[in-house]
Amino acid sequence: MIDSFPDSFVVKRDYVLNGQNIILPKGYVLKFSGGTIDEGSMTGTKSKIIASKDKNIFGLDIKIKGSWNVDFIYDQWFKFDTSRDFVSNTIIENILSLTDDNYKSHIYFGKGRIYYFNLPYNGRADLGEVISYNIVGGKKKRNYNELYGKKFDNLKVFTIPSNTSITLDAELCLNPTKQGVYFIFWEYGKKNVLIEGSGVIRGDSQTHIFAETFNADSKYYGELGNVINCFKCSNFIIKGITVADAFGDCIVFQGANLAEEKGRRWADGLKLENVRILNARRNGVTIGARNVSIKNCYFKGCGSDVIKGTPPRSAIDFEPDDLDVYPDLYIDSVVMQNCVFENNYIDVNSFKVTKEDLGHPAVTIRNCSFHSPIHINTSSWMRFENCYIERFNTENYKASVFVGTNDFAFLNCTFGSLQRNLQAKVYLQGRNKFENCKVLKYD
Repeated sequence: MIDSFPDSFVVKRDYVLNGQNIILPKGYVLKFSGGTIDEGSMTGTKSKIIASKDKNIFGLDIKIKGSWNVDFIYDQWFKFDTSRDFVSNTIIENILSLTDDNYKSHIYFGKGRIYYFNLPYNGRADLGEVISYNIVGGKKKRNYNELYGKKFDNLKVFTIPSNTSITLDAELCLNPTKQGVYFIFWEYGKKNVLIEGSGVIRGDSQTHIFAETFNADSKYYGELGNVINCFKCSNFIIKGITVADAFGDCIVFQGANLAEEKGRRWADGLKLENVRILNARRNGVTIGARNVSIKNCYFKGCGSDVIKGTPPRSAIDFEPDDLDVYPDLYIDSVVMQNCVFENNYIDVNSFKVTKEDLGHPAVTIRNCSFHSPIHINTSSWMRFENCYIERFNTENYKASVFVGTNDFAFLNCTFGSLQRNLQAKVYLQGRNKFENCKVLKYD
């Protein structure tokens, strides 16, 4: 079938495996010279592939297994069906399978392809009745963290290995689902990942099937449908792409609050540049990490009524989960600047951002215009510089909520409207600063 050399195989014509599995020797190179392989599987052992970037070398019925050390990987290698009902899970899985946590690879998803994929799980949607709960105040408090565990791995669609770069110019689109929980890219403890390009990754907030509730006898449909979900990751860079239509959050970058985690918990090192964040039901971006840069990003339509937004309904949320339980999950050295916010229900939300004795700003926000409310709740060490702030969210929260907010600064900011008691009783007391700011209207 294949011309064999001491350290490589050369595929010169088309081959059909008839369901067989090819196991490649360790370190061998599979070279394509005009041929293709289909209808079977290939298991690598730190194996390599060499082929022209624009050549189709694999058919629709191939499965990639094992470990691979491939420098450059092109989606054009894989035959593609352009029909709308074609499900692309296997192609995307095959492409990612050619990478390895311990080897630097670069994947190219070229322009023109739209990959529609399914959530692997299609069972009962009322997962709130499957996870455990505690009785708090006479009511059930469900342990939602269980949904992140191995028992629910079928809610996780893809994973990008460490040391992988992706140029994404194609579109990756989740087909409509009735599930209130999914993780399109589930990243746990991964490091050194780059996603850049002009492409799109979409969830289903605009097409979701509201057929079954997440909890029995309720109107709650769930809120953990996340597009890029990173726990205890480090050194992630996302540039230029659009992340949209999350049933929950478009991007989550946080530490790990799973009880079974015994090692380092915190997340460190995220850069978001020129990213478009659109139509997330819960939050556009959720940050609970250290050393984060968010620059020139665009947030639109997050938490809106059109997509049945669910709290916090914010474009960006600075909120480390379970900081009281795991104190090392605090936020530190986060800078957001020159970002645009449009038609979000809430532009900024924060809750227990960092430890009270941090001693320097945990979150600094510069040169941003917020035309929807911002909601600051029991947060410390946040700083707004040269920002326009239309108003604070006090619709459902009294000013007393803000009393726990200390070491907070507004510098050279303009407020569209401001409650006098909020300014006087909260932001001018203690260690908070309100300097060189302009208020256009007092409520």
